[in-house]
Amino acid sequence: RVFELLGVAGELSDAVRMLVQTYETGLARYRVQDWDGAEAAFRECIEIAPMDSPSRAMLERIATFRQAPPAADWDGVWVAQTK
Repeated sequence: RVFELLGVAGELSDAVRMLVQTYETGLARYRVQDWDGAEAAFRECIEIAPMDSPSRAMLERIATFRQAPPAADWDGVWVAQTK
């Protein structure tokens, strides 16, 4: 698991809370290989926070999986090929 520090609990802006909720939706859809749903959620994240690197990375992964889908029993793990 990877965590991103977004701020002090209870002091997050509405935009950050919306970003987290939308990202979690995208991640859930990604894990069940709902590429369209995941892509839509991560694009919404970019609208909320244009420089959101995690959402941009997920969009790149989705593009890769659209070209070469993972196996049906895929466990959601992404294996990085480069740094």
